[in-house]
Amino acid sequence: IQYDVGASVLYSDNIGLSETDETSDTVISPELNFDVEQAGSTLQLTMNGNLQYPYYLDDTFESELQGQLAGRMNWTIVPERIDFEVTDTLSRQAVNVLNSFVPSNQQQVNVLTAGPTFRASFSDATRGQVDLRFVNTYAEESEDFQGNHYSVATRLERLVRSTDSVSVNLDALQTDYDDDGALFNYRRYDAYVGYTSRLASLYLEIDAGYSQLKPDNYEGDDSAPLLRGNVEWRVAPRTTLSAGFNMEFSDAAEYLIWRRDPLTDGEGPIIDDPSDPLLPIGPQTFKQRRILLNYRFEGERLTVQVNPYYDRIRYQTNSDEDQDIKSLNFYADYKLRSDFILSAAAVRQERELDNQFRNDRYSIYSVALTKQFSRHWHVRGYYQRAERDSSGSTESYVENSLMLAVIYRR
Repeated sequence: IQYDVGASVLYSDNIGLSETDETSDTVISPELNFDVEQAGSTLQLTMNGNLQYPYYLDDTFESELQGQLAGRMNWTIVPERIDFEVTDTLSRQAVNVLNSFVPSNQQQVNVLTAGPTFRASFSDATRGQVDLRFVNTYAEESEDFQGNHYSVATRLERLVRSTDSVSVNLDALQTDYDDDGALFNYRRYDAYVGYTSRLASLYLEIDAGYSQLKPDNYEGDDSAPLLRGNVEWRVAPRTTLSAGFNMEFSDAAEYLIWRRDPLTDGEGPIIDDPSDPLLPIGPQTFKQRRILLNYRFEGERLTVQVNPYYDRIRYQTNSDEDQDIKSLNFYADYKLRSDFILSAAAVRQERELDNQFRNDRYSIYSVALTKQFSRHWHVRGYYQRAERDSSGSTESYVENSLMLAVIYRR
C-alpha cells in the first residue's frame, strides 16, 4: 500500500473557462492519492485512485468531495478452474460535452463489473473459457445512463506453439437501462477469431470477426465487421513502440471500462487531457474507429512519451455528438538531480462535430518542478496554459494557472 497526503494552492485567471466573462479564483485543495497491490495465490488486487476537496476562496464554484478510482480484483476460487473478478471505474465526466469542462458541468460516473470465469483444459494445447459478467452503470446527472448490462463470453483457445495461440470467440450482451421507456436497450452478438503472439521483444494481439446489433425498441438491426488489436515492440532496452486499433460497436460504458488503466502516479505535470470528457455519458450505441500510437523512452535521467491518436464516432441514431478527434500528446520528465525533476507536457487536439458544423481546437501546455526534501516530503509547482479555439459561439477561452503543492508520500 502506497499513499500520498497533501494540499495544494491553485490560482487561475479564468476559472470558469469563459470567453467573455473571465473570472480569477484561488483554490485550496487537500488531497489523498493511493495505490494498492496484492499479488497472492488466491487474491490478486490492483487499486489506484484519489480523493480531493477543492475549496474556492471566491466561491466561484461549490466546494464538494471529488474522487477517482481504477480497481481490479480477482479471487481464485478453484485454481485454474474458477475465478471471480470485480472491476470498478469511478471518474468525473462532463454533463454536457459541448460546454467547458468546469466543476458546474461535471458529474461522478461509475461503472462496476463483476462475475465468474470458468476454465477447462481439454489437452495440453487446448483450453476453454466462459466469462459471465454483470455491469452496473451510474451517473450523477445523466439518469438515462443508469442501468445494468449482462454478458456471456465463450472462448476456445489452441496453443500453436509455446509463444503463439489462436482462439474462437462468441460473445453476447444485453442492456437493461432503468428508464422504463429506454429507447436504447439492445442485444449485441460478436463472433471473432483471435491470435496472440508473445515473443521476447514483441507482443501481438488481434481479433477479427463480425458483430450484430439488435435494438429492443425500434427498427434498425445492424451488423458490422469487428477488428481490434494491440502490438508492443521493445525496439531497444529503453525504447518501446506500441499501437492499438479498434473498429467495432461500442457505448459510453465500454469506453469507460477501456479507459480503466491505473491513474497516473503524480510524477509528471498535472495536465488535463481534453479527450477525457468529450464522450457523452448516455445509453446510445455507436460505431467506433480508433487508432492509438505510443512511443516511450525511459533513460536514466530522461523519460519521454508521445501519444498520437485518432477517434471516429458515429451513433446509431441521429445525434449531434457524431465526432472525429485527432490528438497529439507529449510528456517528458528530466532529472536535474536525483531529488529535483523538471517535467513538461503538451496536448494538441482537434474535434469536429459533424452534425453541428462545429470545430474545437485545444492546446494545453504545462511545465512543472518537483523537489524531494526527504524520503517522504515533496514539493511541486507548475504552470499551465490552456486554450480552446471554437467555431461555437462564446465557446473559446484562454486560461493560465499556477499551482503549488506539498506532498507527504509513504
